[in-house]
Amino acid sequence: MHWSLGEIAEEYGGSVCGDAGMRVRPTDARATDPSGLAYAERASALRHMAGVGAFLLPRALTGVDRPHVHVDDPRGVFHRLLAELDRRAAPVPPLGIHPTAVTDPDCVIDPTAYVGPYTVVERGAVVGPCTRIHPFVHVGPNCHVGADSVLHPHAVLCQDVRLGERCTVHPGAVVGGEGFGFTHTPAGWRRVPQVGGVRAGDDVEIRALAGVERATCADTVLGDGVKLGDLTCVGHNATLGDHTLLVPLSGVGGSVTLGRRCVLGGGSGVFDHTTLADDVRVGAHGTVTRDIDTPGDHTGTPARPLARQRRLDALLPRLPDGVPLHHLDVTAVRPGHHANIALAALVTDAATGCLRGRSVGQSGSVPRAFGVDRSGIRRPP
Repeated sequence: MHWSLGEIAEEYGGSVCGDAGMRVRPTDARATDPSGLAYAERASALRHMAGVGAFLLPRALTGVDRPHVHVDDPRGVFHRLLAELDRRAAPVPPLGIHPTAVTDPDCVIDPTAYVGPYTVVERGAVVGPCTRIHPFVHVGPNCHVGADSVLHPHAVLCQDVRLGERCTVHPGAVVGGEGFGFTHTPAGWRRVPQVGGVRAGDDVEIRALAGVERATCADTVLGDGVKLGDLTCVGHNATLGDHTLLVPLSGVGGSVTLGRRCVLGGGSGVFDHTTLADDVRVGAHGTVTRDIDTPGDHTGTPARPLARQRRLDALLPRLPDGVPLHHLDVTAVRPGHHANIALAALVTDAATGCLRGRSVGQSGSVPRAFGVDRSGIRRPP
């Protein structure tokens, strides 16, 4: 599907510079496509878009010699065009239940819903209005699927799962599987029964091969607008606040509580029984081992506030080989101060339990004694 630049400007309150009749379609910014449309939010991004025919640009960005449309929010307009393409390309499924689907007599399926081939809907399940269930989906006992939701092929709702309205579960995702609960006995590991469920709010999206474990008791909870990326894991009895996002390959342990609008970067994890405040963001491969009480960015293993981790990263290359780094923290290092310190010949002081050594300023000044312990870098008495 194509739009003219004039149509885009009229629809989204923009102004055209160049041929208003030029017909374009959204494309990747790095593509070679004379009919392609990409967006840029700053001039430096245009260097990577040599093959694109036209642009969506902010009003303040001028002097571009190729056709473009000035709008208030280039990224937002581009995404709305993609949404329009997605809406028009999506096939409209028929209503009703496919003859090959297996439905229990005690389930309830709304007449406006669609249940695809070879889908199983078990006892006590409820499928809401305008819901689309694609082929080979399993909807287990006592599962409720809210209105306008979509379950893609091979999605699994095991048991006692309640999805709100407009939820999406992608292929291979498992919601309500048994929580990973075991207790150790003299005879080995013994399974702990998981008899709870999963409760998800509205507008939740669970991507391919993600896993959301049902609770030991009560519910594992996903708030409104939660987004779980591919291959993410949510442990039993965890609670994720509204609009929290887990990037692919991240996960949270059992009984974790994440506040509203939290973000876990790719490969990051949160230890069980840990609580994060609202608006906490954890960088890629970060590991949260203790509660985080204030909003902000954290990274590293264990996860530290981003500013502290950056100071530590700048300091580490100056340490000699063999220093036990698990003793090192930089809480007491002032921003910018660490750049003038060269660390050498650290040893452990048996009396104080801290690292001792000498430091020399970059100018070659007289060596100064210092100590490093869990409270930071300090000058010993």
